[in-house]
Amino acid sequence: MRTRAWLLPLLLLSMSRCAPSTEPTASSRASREIVTSLSRAFAMRPASTTVGLRARVPDTAEGALRLEVDAATWIELRPRDARAVPRRDEGGVAVYADAMADVDLVYVTEGARVEELRLAHTRAAAARSTWDVRLGPSVGALRVKDGRVEVLDAKGAVRIATEPAWAADANGVRRAVSLHVEGSTLVGTIDVEGLAAPIAVDPAWTAAAAVSPPRVFPIVAMLSTGKVLIAGGESPGLGALTTAELYDPATNSFTASKSTLKWGRPAMTKSWVVFDGGKKVLFTETHGGDSGPPPLDAEIYDATTDTFSVTAMPFMTRDHSATVLKDGKIVLVGGRDDGSTFPQAFRIFDPAVGTWRTELPAGPYGSFSRPFEGRVDHSAVLLADGKVMITGGRTVSGGSIPTERVSKDNMIWDPALPTSLAWKSALPTGRGGHAAYLLSRGATAGQVMVFGGFIQNLDESGTIPSSGGMLYDVATDKWTLGPLLASPRTFFASTMLADGRILITGGTSGIGSSFVASQTAEIFDGATWVSAGTMLTPRGAHSSAALGPKEVLLVGGVKQAIEGVPFFVSATERFTLQALGASCGAPGECDSGFCVDGVCCGSACAGRCEACDVAGSVGTCKPVKGNPRGKRPACDPTATPEDGCALSCDGVDTTACKYPATTTACGVATCVGGVERHVSTCDGAGKCGDVPRSCGDFVCGATACKTTCASKADCVNPNHFCSYGKCIPVGANGATCTTDEACASGSCVDGTCCESKCTGQCEACDVPGQLGKCVPIKGKPHGARAACAVDSADACKTAVCDGTNTAACAGTVGPCGAYACDGAALACKSACVGDGDCAKGYECDDGTCVPRTSKCTLDLTGLVGTDGKTVSCSPLLCRDGQCLPTCKSSADCQGGFICDPSGACVAPSPGDTGDDGGGCATSGPHGTRGGGALVLLALLLVARRRRPV
Repeated sequence: MRTRAWLLPLLLLSMSRCAPSTEPTASSRASREIVTSLSRAFAMRPASTTVGLRARVPDTAEGALRLEVDAATWIELRPRDARAVPRRDEGGVAVYADAMADVDLVYVTEGARVEELRLAHTRAAAARSTWDVRLGPSVGALRVKDGRVEVLDAKGAVRIATEPAWAADANGVRRAVSLHVEGSTLVGTIDVEGLAAPIAVDPAWTAAAAVSPPRVFPIVAMLSTGKVLIAGGESPGLGALTTAELYDPATNSFTASKSTLKWGRPAMTKSWVVFDGGKKVLFTETHGGDSGPPPLDAEIYDATTDTFSVTAMPFMTRDHSATVLKDGKIVLVGGRDDGSTFPQAFRIFDPAVGTWRTELPAGPYGSFSRPFEGRVDHSAVLLADGKVMITGGRTVSGGSIPTERVSKDNMIWDPALPTSLAWKSALPTGRGGHAAYLLSRGATAGQVMVFGGFIQNLDESGTIPSSGGMLYDVATDKWTLGPLLASPRTFFASTMLADGRILITGGTSGIGSSFVASQTAEIFDGATWVSAGTMLTPRGAHSSAALGPKEVLLVGGVKQAIEGVPFFVSATERFTLQALGASCGAPGECDSGFCVDGVCCGSACAGRCEACDVAGSVGTCKPVKGNPRGKRPACDPTATPEDGCALSCDGVDTTACKYPATTTACGVATCVGGVERHVSTCDGAGKCGDVPRSCGDFVCGATACKTTCASKADCVNPNHFCSYGKCIPVGANGATCTTDEACASGSCVDGTCCESKCTGQCEACDVPGQLGKCVPIKGKPHGARAACAVDSADACKTAVCDGTNTAACAGTVGPCGAYACDGAALACKSACVGDGDCAKGYECDDGTCVPRTSKCTLDLTGLVGTDGKTVSCSPLLCRDGQCLPTCKSSADCQGGFICDPSGACVAPSPGDTGDDGGGCATSGPHGTRGGGALVLLALLLVARRRRPV
């Protein structure tokens, strides 16, 4: 919703390229090309930025468009029957193709205006539009008045409103849209009979009141009732207008006048006047428009009855000036009668009797009497003595067609001597389309200022806009250069306020057929022109009127024209001089004339050490302390905020910065960047008496240097770490360590500074000969790494590191050959103390594990095998690690047995002495006791050497 009324003509131009139809066609759809051309042509801003009226455009067509002027005053409009069509942004225009059945939807926002365009592809789709409505908590009512939908606040003031909605078909035929409210629903209906699809429907919303229809060169007159009459002018497609509206500044709303003009009357020049104390308005511009030749009458509007009446005027005239004289009569000067005749007469109207008379003034000019020459685009100013000063314009040659030569003429006419004309000093440069005022403010009071408009170009082939101003001293009949406007302006509007200031707004500086309106405003303060800020909307060919001593209303105009097609502005604007303390961006926005530090100020407040935005005194210039504010030059550009002894504002002297006295405390207890500073006093020459102290190896604490460390972070040198409160250098790889920060590598592993984190289960950094290097290991993991898996049943099957795989325990303890596996050490035993230190099948022999052999038991009765099992040799004895197979004597037999002749040990017969005659008996008469004892001793020695397992 942001294209303004000028967007639709271009859209319709695109539509008209399609053949009219009642059914949608591919060529009639809203397309990327149409929207892109619109955005390029009018340089539209993104849909999320507006001024005055904020708009939130939905992401999908079924979402609500939200319009608000503040957090509590808003309206949301949700299109009924819309689909979830996503938004497509085209150069700042929000487009929803096929948003509803046979309808494309477009939102465009600009300035204080938001426009919704519906492009219906059938008459049925255009006939009715419906919105579901939600209102903000501060909205008092929603109503329809004079074709507008108005959102009112609790006091009845209009805060948001539509412009009168309309529709246009593919042939350019326009129809009004009837809007009405049904509960929480807004409905728009159109008589579509005879219209050709596609049809564009254009409801537009604005926070500023809008005239209907849009008008260029409207007549804007402040009435004694406090309301403003807007009448006549021209409108797109309607020509010269006869309609009139009344604007109420109190409610920011328009009401249609009870009656209308008989004839359409634009006001390209000041051809109308307010008289009778603001109760009446005289319209003298004659413009037949489409209804025929110009009329031979004038019209008077009566504010007390809100009616227009016709008064006879025995001539046709247009493009003239109209001035109310001190006796209440009205004089028309210059102009043209029927477009080709330029009268040399002054026409004087007496409202008291309703009669006209004509005067043909002339006056001495050198050696002859020179009559008044017909002219247009001139100015007429009522002087303090009641005379009228006529200046510049475009003159005619021979009383017929204008010459395109811009006049330098300056003359004064005295109503008391109506046939006389005093030719005065000519303008230094010819000028037309300008404004002229009798000044009443400052040193220029009593002079006439001429400004703006156009001047002749150098080759006299045409005209160019002017920014120059001229001052005329009536008493001395001399011209002097006046103040310059910031930019050349023609087709502008200007208004003098009650205190003599003059506001100029808009216009254009374009040359040729192009017309791009200005968005700037300036105000004359009695000496010079100053910026009055930026208008909400660019506009030219508009009108303005003072609403009061400090406020001006802007109405109508054109934003721009492309290839001769004008795009009209319907929204009004109000310029108000702001009070002290109000935010501002330019001096002309302030009643005081001073915009300082972003607020309206009571004085220029230009001192280096004063400001107008001091808390508690905003709007009043006050001394400041510390640094100068805003754009004022700093006292000492090199000073830091902590430097309390540098040049600064002292809160007393508003003009200069000063050094603090020697009693002034300076500095703060701080420690920054390894330097400790202290509270001290200034030396009176810009220095602080403090002697900073370096923190040495340590960093700063909160306000002082640290003197010990608790961690590496407390050490200023990144290559130091904290050890027992002192910062010492970090160790190289291989150095002993307890923390990572003690190592240059940042890795303390296995009590050694390591080249890496070395986290593998089977790698380590403390391997002798390779300290500081992360290498694979054998055996059990080092340090705090996870232990290998233990086999409690067989120590040889317990996992160990294999010296190759660093990630996991890939080896086992055994097998260990002749030795047993050490489950505690996770290694093979390499020496033995007993057979338990040897592997199965081995036995300990003098500290060495050797293969196990069979052995006799100590009592020689059994045999211990290599498997450790004992078998009995009974009845024989065991000799030399084996059971004897036979006996040679009873000495080879176990106790209770004797050796028989067959070599077998048998039980003795009764009475048998046991002597087998072999001399081997242990007792008996056949041997001695001593011999048996020696044999037994030898056996015991052998057994002690080889003990069975």
